[in-house]
Amino acid sequence: MTLERTCEIVPIEAVDPPEPGPGPVVSHESALWLWRQGWTPVRHLDAEEAVAALGAAMRTDAVRRLRRWTRHPAECPIHVLCASQDVRRRIKRAVCHVVPAACRDPVPLVEARPPHGGPAVMAVAPEVSWAQLALKAGTPVARELAWELTGTFRPCDDAPFGLVGRDPLTTVADLMDAAVLLRGGCFPKHVGRMLQGVCDRTASPMEGRVACLMTLPRRRGGHGIPTPEVNRPMGLTPEEARIVGAGTVVPDFYWEDAGLVVEYDSDVAHGDARAADHDARKRTLYAARGIVCLSLTRGQLMDPAACDAFMDVVRGHLGMDPEEPRPGVWRNRVRLRRSLFGWNAAGLAAEGVGDVG
Repeated sequence: MTLERTCEIVPIEAVDPPEPGPGPVVSHESALWLWRQGWTPVRHLDAEEAVAALGAAMRTDAVRRLRRWTRHPAECPIHVLCASQDVRRRIKRAVCHVVPAACRDPVPLVEARPPHGGPAVMAVAPEVSWAQLALKAGTPVARELAWELTGTFRPCDDAPFGLVGRDPLTTVADLMDAAVLLRGGCFPKHVGRMLQGVCDRTASPMEGRVACLMTLPRRRGGHGIPTPEVNRPMGLTPEEARIVGAGTVVPDFYWEDAGLVVEYDSDVAHGDARAADHDARKRTLYAARGIVCLSLTRGQLMDPAACDAFMDVVRGHLGMDPEEPRPGVWRNRVRLRRSLFGWNAAGLAAEGVGDVG
């Protein structure tokens, strides 16, 4: 197994790990790249450790060793973070960022460990990497990153559906706190709009888009449905476990007080006989518990009229009145659908990546 560089091939065993103690802190796009490669935060640094790590002098050899150990893409510069301009320096194939002057408290840092094992490196916390990118990105990009970091998946080209399961790296509340921290305690209104409609623990980007469409207020193109519990495991009795064939069942969207479940059945993950059998067992369990289960298919999601009708059924089960058609609301909904699904005005959509539910 080898590590490809620009002009040479270096055996992984020959790559020296980063030196222990304060050193370069991975941040911005490079931190996001670590999370996408399966690196996991194993420990949060305390305030003293964070100050020492960010205040350490930036050394060229340390940054190069960090770049090789993390197997950072050769065509992209590695992004690192330091405390001030005093310790910042120009390093080839690296971008050295400085902690914003408005940031009054220590930036949350973590020790990140690689999936293949070995020493950890220091990086900004996942929520900080999101805030660093979201403050300069548009709403669609910020939402996609938020679903990825707060969800139970990560992109992986080699996986069957392009996604691999994992524990959430952070929460929506932590994303907001990180954005407020980097802005010196000021509430960034545009970040609040980015995170509105984003739910924790979505299992795929498509589930995140469906949740966003359901829960955003009508003035922003959504259906104004209360936020559900997303992918929360339900404990089962021994009798119920025999129905499902498992010890737990995980509904996509669950309103416990209303006794309502909505399952998004994508063509990709629900198209074979095994998935159909599992879905039937889950619906039998819901019926035994007196829970209403509604299924939203990709075909319904593709058809704006059918999708609106489905959302009216959901609103009815939650004790809400059907939506009244208004030109302004419809225009905002068309914009939202284009942003979430790539739809044109007629409601057609190209096949999107991450259509798993």
